[in-house]
Amino acid sequence: MTNKSDIYSLIKKINTAIKHDKLSEDFIASSANELVNLGFKSYDTKKFPELLKLPPPLEQVGNSPTNLAEALLWKLGKWNTYKAFAKNYNNKNFKVSTNGGIVFSAFAKHLQHDKNPIYDQHTIRALWAVRPFNQEESSLCKKLLFDRKENWKAVGSGDDGSCYELFVKQIDEICTKNKIDNKILDKLLMSLGQALKNATKATKNSISLESDYKRFEKFLDPTQNASQLIET
Repeated sequence: MTNKSDIYSLIKKINTAIKHDKLSEDFIASSANELVNLGFKSYDTKKFPELLKLPPPLEQVGNSPTNLAEALLWKLGKWNTYKAFAKNYNNKNFKVSTNGGIVFSAFAKHLQHDKNPIYDQHTIRALWAVRPFNQEESSLCKKLLFDRKENWKAVGSGDDGSCYELFVKQIDEICTKNKIDNKILDKLLMSLGQALKNATKATKNSISLESDYKRFEKFLDPTQNASQLIET
């Protein structure tokens, strides 16, 4: 059984490495392995294989699918999302916004140039934990990740682009100071963000009256005992 305080210790180690600009590729790989040893999922390379090269600009998307991939998106109910995504991708000067969804908009920006980091609820959650934000920044993330009852949303929503801008700024600073590629950091943050959500989410059998946010907040406060957080 996983020691309930181990994930907290891992977060503190990553936080310390960032503070002292010691977040090397070897350290990231070691942290990812430690996460797996704690019983959490690793980055799924089968589900998310490496993007070997950036796709060329898309042709104008019509009003109906013209190939197999588009037909699948249509079936999944993502046709309008895809059209907005394609429009963003074809525009070199577009700004990440809610048009088509922040996450898809940010991904289009990443595909234009991989210096732009991949952004989603898991990566921003992990970044929040390992590089604590100020009150204003935390409020932005809380709106994105938690519902009115302060429990985790199934999918992050409510970001007007402010969290994305915060994320990019912080990731750029970390990667520049530590001389690492954002794609390497992304894999750790995604796995860590998923682990944090699972670790702090109240179970159906939980008798705790604490919200998910209160449980997560303890990971951000070094005076708290994280061993009280996780139900395994």
